[in-house]
Amino acid sequence: MKTIQQQIASNKVELSDGIMKTFKSVTSAMDERVGSLIPETTEQFQKIVKNTYLTRTDTIKELLARETIEEHSIDWIKENGMCLDLIRPGKSTIPGAGKGAFSQGFIVEGALISPAPLLNIKDKNLMRMHDLYDEETEELEDLDGQPVVGIQLLFNYCFSHVESPLMLCPQTNMILMNHCSTRKPSKGHCKNGPNAKVQWGTSWDADTSEWLKMSYEDVVKMTSEQRRGLSLEVIATKNIHPGEEVFIDYGKNWEAAYEEHVADWEPPVDDGTYIPVRTMIDNKDFRTIKELEENPYPENVMTVCYFTDGERHEDEDYLEDGEIILSEFNGSSYVAEGGMDVHYDSYECNLEEKEIDESGSTVLTVRILYSETKNYILTEFPEESITFKTRMYKGDQFLPGAFRHFIEINDNIFPEQWKLELEYEEGANIEYDEDEEDSEELEYDENEANSEDLEQDEEIRDELEDQEII
Repeated sequence: MKTIQQQIASNKVELSDGIMKTFKSVTSAMDERVGSLIPETTEQFQKIVKNTYLTRTDTIKELLARETIEEHSIDWIKENGMCLDLIRPGKSTIPGAGKGAFSQGFIVEGALISPAPLLNIKDKNLMRMHDLYDEETEELEDLDGQPVVGIQLLFNYCFSHVESPLMLCPQTNMILMNHCSTRKPSKGHCKNGPNAKVQWGTSWDADTSEWLKMSYEDVVKMTSEQRRGLSLEVIATKNIHPGEEVFIDYGKNWEAAYEEHVADWEPPVDDGTYIPVRTMIDNKDFRTIKELEENPYPENVMTVCYFTDGERHEDEDYLEDGEIILSEFNGSSYVAEGGMDVHYDSYECNLEEKEIDESGSTVLTVRILYSETKNYILTEFPEESITFKTRMYKGDQFLPGAFRHFIEINDNIFPEQWKLELEYEEGANIEYDEDEEDSEELEYDENEANSEDLEQDEEIRDELEDQEII
């Protein structure tokens, strides 16, 4: 799409339905799925690009994606849609757990918290990563015989079973929910086990019941035909108060794998190539281009600046910098209200100059890396509108030895016909001794559990009232 627009803008091609069909045909021959997103007519193309300056890749992706979505009226959504606003993201009450899911209102026991249509992956082994790049030849090598160097991060957010290759990935906010069990003591709101459970979404997705009867081979066949029919759902197992964190049990194999990971974990060698992005933000260690020549940033971070509406500056004076078109103007109005943590309108940027004005404030000149062909120079740029961000695939979750394990689907509800003899590399799954688990499982008296639930409700409610959440 960007190529088409650039060619039109440079008057190198006159757009016609024939050109669009040819471009779509060539693209489809290379990648059928990508080709399916390309419009066939000039009318469709103009509809997509209308009032939009296509320079940001994610903007193009968003526009193309919207063209593949069947839009419905608000009345249709009210009649046929399902509510997804019962939970919100927030910092987990479990130390070190990152973000979690929190109730936005009172959720009664037995209520549906989150429905989750699933993306099916036929084999967990497809999530393995291999280093195929040969630095000497600068070419990609064949996959056969190449060692596994890691497992994709998506692995941690998908559901599976230790005896099945099938992997099922939720497509909703269900992935926000953290692990909690009665097997091990925990902190935060996880004091008496999980307050929700995962089950098949048969109550609202009629296709799921039929798919659960299929063989593994039929599920793979239907998935390869881009048909869907499996869903999960999260159900409250206790009354959940507003502001309370929602937990599910990831399974005993997941729990055992995580405990082994924690016991064996060794932090990476501190060679300066990795510094947590939060440390960089707190230190405000912003360096100019010249300073970076002597003291470069760690490999995992980059600077981003608050910037919006690049297309409205098309009439500004242009400068030539090689093949990059520059537009220079005063950037003092770009104030990130509320801080950079709450703004998504940010672009990678370089700090050109840094000086202190008469009032003692830091004044910046930055270069916004708006696109491959256009940059913006902003003078008098406010310091509060620049921050550090983790580079793609450079966060701590991508460090060597980072934890990877799928969330388990309870054996009691997993179809027997999907269980197969598997061959996984050592460490991919950790077997758990069922007899040992039975002996170690906490004894759980129902009456005692009910009284403990009431005590936990009171404790959590008191805590939430102290925090003025309720």
